[in-house]
Formats: sequence, structure tokens, C-alpha cells
Amino acid sequence: MAKSITLDELLGVNEVAELLDVRANQVSVWSHRGKMPTPDVILNGGKTQVWLRDTIVNWASDVGKLPNDVQIDWRR
Repeated sequence: MAKSITLDELLGVNEVAELLDVRANQVSVWSHRGKMPTPDVILNGGKTQVWLRDTIVNWASDVGKLPNDVQIDWRR
């Protein structure tokens, strides 16, 4: 059975920036330079990138960009 995804699990550039405590411009630069994980969904004719929260948390944790105050629920 497929996992149900809630809207708060979907992150655009602004939400990723908020989660990682950086400016949205920085997220865009990382994405443009291929430093970000592949978006889980691309909308708006390729202009809007969307990631699952877990994708960003796992990536940020792996590359050392996850702020210390981000809570990770590993039980999901």
C-alpha cells in the first residue's frame, strides 16, 4: 500500500531554506550547481522543484547542512 503524504511533508525552495536556516537564494544556488538531491516532483514546466521533507533531511544530515535544532522522527 502506498504511503500517504501530507502537505507539510512537501517542500519548495522557500520551505527548504526555512528548514535549513538559510536564504532561499542559497537553496537555488545549491540546486543550480547540482548540490541538492534530485527533486521528488517538478512542476510548472520545470520551474518549480518540490522535495519530500525526508529527502531534504536525509541529504542535509549526510552533507552536514542540517541545523542542530531540527527534530528528526526516525520512527516513520
